[in-house]
Amino acid sequence: MRGTHKSEGNFTIWHSDCDDAYDTMEWIAQQPWSNGKVVSLGASADGIAAFTQPLAKPKWLSGQFIVFATSVGYETIFPGGTYQEVSLIHSL
Repeated sequence: MRGTHKSEGNFTIWHSDCDDAYDTMEWIAQQPWSNGKVVSLGASADGIAAFTQPLAKPKWLSGQFIVFATSVGYETIFPGGTYQEVSLIHSL
C-alpha cells in the first residue's frame, strides 16, 4: 500500500489503491512472460484494497482471492462516522 513501509507517497487508507493496483497489474499483463491475465490476492487491509480493483474495469483482471476483509472498510474504521479507538485490557 502506498505510503507504508518503504514505499513512496502518502498513506490515504484505500483512496489510491484502485489506481495503484491498475498501474501495477497493467505492467504485469504487458510483460512477455505474462499471458495477459492477472489474479489479485489480499488479506485484511490488502483485501479491502482488492475490493477497489474492479472499479477500474481492468480487462486483464480474471479473478480475486480475498481473505479476512470487509467490503465496507470506511464503516469498519469509522463506525458512526468517527474513529473509535479500542483498548484491550488483559487481566491476569
